[in-house]
Amino acid sequence: MKVVNTIAVSDFAAKTLNTREAARAILALVEEMPCQVNEIDFAGIEFMSRSFADEFHKEKIRLQEKFLIRIDILNAATEVVQILHRVANTQDVKERKKFEVPVYKFREPEFVYNYLLSI
Repeated sequence: MKVVNTIAVSDFAAKTLNTREAARAILALVEEMPCQVNEIDFAGIEFMSRSFADEFHKEKIRLQEKFLIRIDILNAATEVVQILHRVANTQDVKERKKFEVPVYKFREPEFVYNYLLSI
Protein backbone atom coordinates (compact mmCIF):
# COMPACT_ATOMS: atom_id res chain seq x y z
CA MET A 1 0.00 0.00 0.00
CA LYS A 2 1.30 3.42 -0.99
CA VAL A 3 1.97 5.72 1.93
CA VAL A 4 1.23 9.01 0.12
CA ASN A 5 -1.25 9.53 -2.71
CA THR A 6 -1.32 12.93 -4.44
CA ILE A 7 -4.30 13.92 -6.60
CA ALA A 8 -3.93 17.01 -8.78
CA VAL A 9 -7.44 18.49 -9.09
CA SER A 10 -6.45 20.44 -12.21
CA ASP A 11 -5.99 17.10 -14.03
CA PHE A 12 -9.70 16.34 -13.58
CA ALA A 13 -11.41 19.72 -13.41
CA ALA A 14 -11.44 23.23 -14.83
CA LYS A 15 -10.16 26.27 -12.93
CA THR A 16 -13.53 26.56 -11.20
CA LEU A 17 -15.15 23.90 -9.05
CA ASN A 18 -18.90 24.34 -9.06
CA THR A 19 -20.78 21.11 -8.44
CA ARG A 20 -21.28 18.51 -5.75
CA GLU A 21 -20.68 15.83 -8.39
CA ALA A 22 -17.19 17.20 -9.03
CA ALA A 23 -16.37 16.96 -5.32
CA ARG A 24 -17.59 13.36 -5.19
CA ALA A 25 -15.61 12.48 -8.34
CA ILE A 26 -12.36 13.89 -6.94
CA LEU A 27 -12.76 12.12 -3.61
CA ALA A 28 -13.80 8.89 -5.35
CA LEU A 29 -10.16 8.72 -6.45
CA VAL A 30 -9.17 8.59 -2.78
CA GLU A 31 -11.72 5.88 -2.10
CA GLU A 32 -10.40 3.76 -4.99
CA MET A 33 -6.86 3.77 -3.59
CA PRO A 34 -6.88 4.90 0.05
CA CYS A 35 -3.42 5.59 1.42
CA GLN A 36 -2.32 6.63 4.88
CA VAL A 37 -1.90 10.21 3.63
CA ASN A 38 -3.90 11.55 0.68
CA GLU A 39 -2.98 14.95 -0.70
CA ILE A 40 -5.51 16.89 -2.78
CA ASP A 41 -3.56 19.46 -4.82
CA PHE A 42 -5.65 22.52 -5.70
CA ALA A 43 -2.88 24.29 -7.70
CA GLY A 44 -4.43 26.30 -10.53
CA ILE A 45 -7.94 26.29 -9.06
CA GLU A 46 -9.26 29.85 -8.95
CA PHE A 47 -12.82 29.41 -7.63
CA MET A 48 -14.75 26.94 -5.50
CA SER A 49 -18.51 27.18 -5.03
CA ARG A 50 -20.10 26.70 -1.64
CA SER A 51 -21.93 23.59 -2.87
CA PHE A 52 -18.65 22.02 -4.02
CA ALA A 53 -16.99 22.90 -0.69
CA ASP A 54 -19.93 21.52 1.28
CA GLU A 55 -19.90 18.18 -0.53
CA PHE A 56 -16.09 18.02 -0.45
CA HIS A 57 -16.11 18.53 3.31
CA LYS A 58 -18.79 15.88 3.92
CA GLU A 59 -17.06 13.30 1.70
CA LYS A 60 -13.66 14.09 3.18
CA ILE A 61 -14.92 13.48 6.71
CA ARG A 62 -16.71 10.28 5.62
CA LEU A 63 -13.56 8.87 3.99
CA GLN A 64 -11.33 9.81 6.90
CA GLU A 65 -13.62 8.00 9.32
CA LYS A 66 -14.19 5.00 7.04
CA PHE A 67 -10.53 4.30 6.21
CA LEU A 68 -8.82 6.00 9.18
CA ILE A 69 -6.72 8.06 6.77
CA ARG A 70 -5.59 11.64 6.48
CA ILE A 71 -6.63 13.94 3.62
CA ASP A 72 -4.50 17.07 3.24
CA ILE A 73 -5.12 20.13 1.08
CA LEU A 74 -2.16 21.38 -0.97
CA ASN A 75 -1.50 24.57 -2.96
CA ALA A 76 -4.97 26.05 -2.44
CA ALA A 77 -5.59 29.72 -3.21
CA THR A 78 -6.56 31.92 -0.27
CA GLU A 79 -10.19 32.11 -1.44
CA VAL A 80 -10.40 28.31 -1.69
CA VAL A 81 -9.02 27.90 1.84
CA GLN A 82 -11.47 30.50 3.15
CA ILE A 83 -14.55 28.80 1.66
CA LEU A 84 -13.39 25.41 2.97
CA HIS A 85 -12.99 26.89 6.47
CA ARG A 86 -16.40 28.60 6.32
CA VAL A 87 -18.12 25.38 5.28
CA ALA A 88 -16.25 23.33 7.90
CA ASN A 89 -17.36 25.76 10.61
CA THR A 90 -21.01 25.40 9.62
CA GLN A 91 -20.87 21.60 9.27
CA ASP A 92 -19.20 20.74 12.56
CA VAL A 93 -21.97 22.17 14.73
CA LYS A 94 -23.07 19.40 17.10
CA GLU A 95 -26.27 21.00 18.31
CA ARG A 96 -28.20 23.46 16.25
CA LYS A 97 -30.61 25.83 17.90
CA LYS A 98 -34.15 25.47 16.70
CA PHE A 99 -36.62 28.27 16.83
CA GLU A 100 -40.38 28.09 16.74
CA VAL A 101 -41.52 30.58 14.17
CA PRO A 102 -45.19 31.51 14.35
CA VAL A 103 -47.10 31.51 11.07
CA TYR A 104 -49.76 34.11 10.51
CA LYS A 105 -52.14 34.06 7.59
CA PHE A 106 -54.22 36.99 6.44
CA ARG A 107 -57.09 37.14 3.98
CA GLU A 108 -56.98 40.88 3.43
CA PRO A 109 -54.01 43.17 2.78
CA GLU A 110 -55.44 45.55 5.39
CA PHE A 111 -54.92 42.87 8.10
CA VAL A 112 -51.28 42.46 7.06
CA TYR A 113 -50.79 46.19 7.21
CA ASN A 114 -52.35 46.41 10.69
CA TYR A 115 -50.29 43.47 11.91
CA LEU A 116 -47.03 44.96 10.67
CA LEU A 117 -47.84 48.25 12.35
CA SER A 118 -48.40 46.43 15.64
CA ILE A 119 -44.99 44.79 15.82
